Amino acid sequence: MRGYVVLDALAEVAQEHKVSVARVALAWLLQQRVNTSVIIGARNETAARQSGRARAAAERTPVRTSG
Repeated sequence: MRGYVVLDALAEVAQEHKVSVARVALAWLLQQRVNTSVIIGARNETAARQSGRARAAAERTPVRTSG
């Protein structure tokens, strides 16, 4: 059940910023101190470029967490 709450929150943020849910999730993951790496998969060039933009955004913008 918690997974759906998280997905709904990701969808809300994505909609506000006019980006994909995957891009929001990737940006969030890249800012977590507990991660040692994030593996990005892309089906095409467009998806790869979006992942790159998410990474760049994660480096510029702090993500607010509730914990």
